[in-house]
Amino acid sequence: MIRIEKFLFSAEEIYLQFSEDIFVEQVYAINKMGDKYFVPLRKTSSGQITLFPLNELPDYGMYSFLLIDSNGNEYQSVFSDDVDRAIVGNQASKWKFSNDKKFFIQSKRPSISKSERDIVVLEKKFENGLLDLRLPKKIEISSPEIWVRKQEKTNQALLDSFYLPVMFKNHHLIIDVRNITLDKDVKYYLFLKQADIFYRLYAPKMKTELNKSSRYIEIGENLGFANYFYYTIHNRLALVSISVKKAHALDLQKMDYHNNPYARHYLPQMNGNINVMDVAGLHQIDNYSYKLRLKNNNQKFNKLFLVDTNKSQFVGIPYNQVQEDIYLYLHDALDSFKDYESKLKLLGIYSDRHSLFNLTYFRIGDLKNHPGYLRYYNAVDFNVTENNMASRFFINDNGVISVHNKSKFALDRKERKLPLSLTVDHISQVHKKLVINLFFNLKLLPWMNKIQILDIYLYKTAFINEHHKLDIIDLDFDKQNIKVTSDIGNLISHDEYGYYRIALKLKINDKIFDIKVNMPSSDLKKELSQGRVMYKDNGRTIFPSVEGNTLSLIADNLVDIDNKHNIHLEKRYTNLFKENKIHFTPGTFIIFEKETNFAQDNAFALFEWVQKHDPDNEMYYVIRKDSPQADKLVKYPNRVLYTGTQKYYEMVTKAHMLVSSDSPLHLVGDVNRRNASPFYKEVIMKKPFIMLQHGVTAMKSHASNKPWNVASGMIDYFVVTNTLEQEVVHQSMGYSYEQLPILGFSRWDLFGENTLVEQQFNNKIIYVPTWRQWLNKATDEEFVKSEYYQKINELLENKKLNDILNEHDTEFYVYLHPFMQRLTHNLNSSNSRIHILSSDNYDLGDLLRGASLLISDYSSVVWDFAVQRKPVIFYQFDKSRYLKKVGSLVDLDNLPIGESYQSSDQVVNKVSYYLDKNFEIDKATENNINSIFGSDVQEYSKNIYDFIKKVSNEYMYTMWSKK
Repeated sequence: MIRIEKFLFSAEEIYLQFSEDIFVEQVYAINKMGDKYFVPLRKTSSGQITLFPLNELPDYGMYSFLLIDSNGNEYQSVFSDDVDRAIVGNQASKWKFSNDKKFFIQSKRPSISKSERDIVVLEKKFENGLLDLRLPKKIEISSPEIWVRKQEKTNQALLDSFYLPVMFKNHHLIIDVRNITLDKDVKYYLFLKQADIFYRLYAPKMKTELNKSSRYIEIGENLGFANYFYYTIHNRLALVSISVKKAHALDLQKMDYHNNPYARHYLPQMNGNINVMDVAGLHQIDNYSYKLRLKNNNQKFNKLFLVDTNKSQFVGIPYNQVQEDIYLYLHDALDSFKDYESKLKLLGIYSDRHSLFNLTYFRIGDLKNHPGYLRYYNAVDFNVTENNMASRFFINDNGVISVHNKSKFALDRKERKLPLSLTVDHISQVHKKLVINLFFNLKLLPWMNKIQILDIYLYKTAFINEHHKLDIIDLDFDKQNIKVTSDIGNLISHDEYGYYRIALKLKINDKIFDIKVNMPSSDLKKELSQGRVMYKDNGRTIFPSVEGNTLSLIADNLVDIDNKHNIHLEKRYTNLFKENKIHFTPGTFIIFEKETNFAQDNAFALFEWVQKHDPDNEMYYVIRKDSPQADKLVKYPNRVLYTGTQKYYEMVTKAHMLVSSDSPLHLVGDVNRRNASPFYKEVIMKKPFIMLQHGVTAMKSHASNKPWNVASGMIDYFVVTNTLEQEVVHQSMGYSYEQLPILGFSRWDLFGENTLVEQQFNNKIIYVPTWRQWLNKATDEEFVKSEYYQKINELLENKKLNDILNEHDTEFYVYLHPFMQRLTHNLNSSNSRIHILSSDNYDLGDLLRGASLLISDYSSVVWDFAVQRKPVIFYQFDKSRYLKKVGSLVDLDNLPIGESYQSSDQVVNKVSYYLDKNFEIDKATENNINSIFGSDVQEYSKNIYDFIKKVSNEYMYTMWSKK
């Protein structure tokens, strides 16, 4: 124990003088509950300290100080009998001295205030639908009422308010929040009504919470939205309902948050005024090393940090200080931030002080008059990230030395104000070379003593470590033109496809910048809108594609629609349509599936039903001639259209409506050609469209996916399977209820037939994982290094799985998503009972109807299995990443049709469970399925076809003209 001889508490600081000459290193404020709160030191010397004000302490309760000296010894502080003490200025309105010698200072905020109309909440807990709030013992409560009011007005009529069931026991308010309905994205405040006064509920402890997401407690989920009990920025208790995707983002913040001790100690200071340490110079030695020179100061630093306040992260930086020069070594520090975009500050702590210092360039006023790029240093590229991330030191507008961690190709003209802008003026093929003309506008300024183009290259948009150098064959400063070239064969030699963009590496003086060159000139944009342009070599192609004002070059294998005759027909029928020389035929429907390469989903099931039950129909099925499923259409010679044929272009142009289980972009014949195809933009996109879906919308958030969102204008009607899905799609994608007919899926009519093909999968297990957008453009090498591949392989090589398959004499089939089928050859298993299937040889519908147990992750095929009352196991090994990248409209931790696991051992144990039960579904799961889809058998195809004809008749002309 140590006695305080002098105590002065002002607005700027707290000064303490002790009875003994100790050297204090750390200070904590401790309340009666034993909670410890770090108090930053401003200055320390023998026998005395200066602290920052107690602005970050909960402003309710009584406190004493715990002191820790340089040897780690702890001392409890008390006032001496003749202490010289005072609280002055505005602090006197917040704090007072208590009569308790140990807890000698206390907040003036009362536990209940009639003037402020506040009641303090000390602790909160949520369990089983009940919100438990602990109040101070001083508060006397009788017959409590909890009222909930919208944010707009605090005195609004009772019609706009509601109350919640509540009981008060042992100083705890127990509030039932199980059956609440909230308007979306609206804040509701909680009030405790007592003696006809409405008190706001206030949580003083939330002032000390570093992580924003910790202010939220999920209390329920409904129809794609999550209800949260949370604390506002003023620490008031409130309720809000937000989209599940936003809710998952909050959960991910909690998972990503590390309880960094430095953040706990020093982050509270970030809200106040931080001291400034002037820097006279910053010199880059190499990408990871810098020399920083202090201005007129050679005091020794104790620590240096890179700080991200949004993530509450303080990462220490190794450094070496030689007098006023500080050498920074940043390899490990930058690497720890590489996976997300952030702005980091460089902060330091002196060895004889415990407060933070911004390291600030003292001549920032001079730099502000110069372009922003002069304040940036050369970047560190992260070759393994998916988003071309790079870290770059820079000096911000306030002079603080900082780090930008973001795309290597940041918004140059907007943010860095580089003096160079470029457009792509022309692209052509000369013999076997691709020739690209770039137009540039360079603004020369006096301080530019050296400007150099170091490199021009094509980079793969998803992976920074793959790029192709372009040779500069002409550079004309007078005409402001650069001509570059590359052998087409070198660009497309890999047996893969990918999106490439042009980039230029520019050096101005000693600064190097990578600049995207993705803006097409108006002439090039007009030229590409006239028809597709293909540059070919040895069965491969690279071709320009424009989406909005972004030009990409797409490398791919040649497909059937890439020949000259096909491109001519495409251009011809586009012009006929635009010039109104060809008119639509009423009652004519074009129907198709993914990439016009399949005949196995809802579209094909509906088409076959129509051919059987309406002989006079005008419904035409589109498929590629080389599709492995094209044979299914041979028996309908007058109702099949092969992509690229004249009949295909003629009938699509004449068609009244389009119908598909995927978006309209799949009608092009190859989705990668869509933005290169005027036929897609000018004909297909102008047609009314009915979406049949290929799976129940639930475990994939399409809210931000443009082709699916109502804002895209692509989809006019969106068929759903039940009222729950209808509400989810309405809330998340913006469609009206009239646009969301509840009709089910055509393929569900086929359940129970158990054809000979399906019978081969009876009593067998299928594993159908969905695709991952971050692997959509992956090479074989990138795929086998991915977590996706490794976790699948871990399951396939599981020894127990091998044993139970042998024990039960059954087989295990793996079927990847169509977008991942090109990578199937990388999978294999040493177990002879495990089979990797190709979509070229197997129909997924046959597997789903015939198999007895399904393992999946986030695929919509699980609902087909559930509708058949067959068991589903979820193997969600990358759940947190999936939620961050894609999002889900339902709670993946509480799925109604099966249990979720993240390890292969857990999945195999559940497989064993269902094998022992002869694949019998649990009763609780069956009840859940009945409540979602109902138990009655319906005529799905008939209902859908009747709806299509009804819409066609009702909107014969108006629906056509609206696009």
